[in-house]
Amino acid sequence: MKNILLTGAGFSRNWGGWLANEMFEFLLGCPEVMQSERLRQLLWRHQREANGFESALGELTVVNIFKGSQQTLTDLRGMQQAVASAFEHMNSRFWEQPFENMERPMTSFLAKFDALFTLNQDLLLDYHYNPALVFPADGKKWRGVQLPGMRQIPAMAPLQPDACPNIAYVEDNPLCMDVEADMQPVYKLHGSYGWSAAAQDSMLIMGDNKAHDIEGSNVLSEYFERFIQVLKQQDTRLMVIGYSFRDDHINQVIIDAVIHHGLRFFVVDPIGSALAKPETVPPQSLHKTTLIDAFETGLIGASRRSLAEIFASDAVEYAKLMRFFSRV
Repeated sequence: MKNILLTGAGFSRNWGGWLANEMFEFLLGCPEVMQSERLRQLLWRHQREANGFESALGELTVVNIFKGSQQTLTDLRGMQQAVASAFEHMNSRFWEQPFENMERPMTSFLAKFDALFTLNQDLLLDYHYNPALVFPADGKKWRGVQLPGMRQIPAMAPLQPDACPNIAYVEDNPLCMDVEADMQPVYKLHGSYGWSAAAQDSMLIMGDNKAHDIEGSNVLSEYFERFIQVLKQQDTRLMVIGYSFRDDHINQVIIDAVIHHGLRFFVVDPIGSALAKPETVPPQSLHKTTLIDAFETGLIGASRRSLAEIFASDAVEYAKLMRFFSRV
């Protein structure tokens, strides 16, 4: 049986990472936004949409492509710099705090998975996660993690002794997606802060057209294809932590794997099994969707408690979480 993990923003939230609405509120205080009434109004206009600030960034990108002017380019660069500042702020906090600050080791838990897929673009795992530090009970030992198709660039020393290090990766040329047998693969499906396809091309996938943007990246399109293929395999189980099921291209892969290939999955989220149902729609008027069908067919459990609770003191919920790895 293959055990696969998919994480979203709610995973990093356990160490203080921001959800989309919290990112929106940080961006409002960035100089680039404070000094531009256009950017402020754009953010507020997109506030209530599913992807929030990402939709605002997506609109700027499209406008700049099709109606480009010096003003639209200035706005786009301003928003991109504000988003980069948000990641820099989060990453510096991640660097300063311990990863293993709970009673039960998080590293041992993550090392149980055959592959990690994540939508997170922060550096939490880059800074702290090393599966070589544990020896799981099932006898599997990883020598480390591998980001297929990406090559780390030697880091420059930070300007301040205690500052978080710069972690940067560039796409392999020629592209090599091989994974060593004793390395745990980590696939950042939407790219990452500090990744580039060339000297100046950022690999951060944001906005409303993620599926199209992924197709434009050799590495990320390969990552997405591997996500599709692994979920189609027999006896694969998927654990989803902190993903709100708001990206259609990700949802469709999970739906197809459940309906056509028998995938079973477990979710960790504050609203648990209700993730498939829009909060704004009254239950009596809710039309059944393919996502609801997938939940009713493939869901094998859920936890509404945070990892911080589960791994710190909640023995009952921890036992429920570990049941995911049972062969039953």
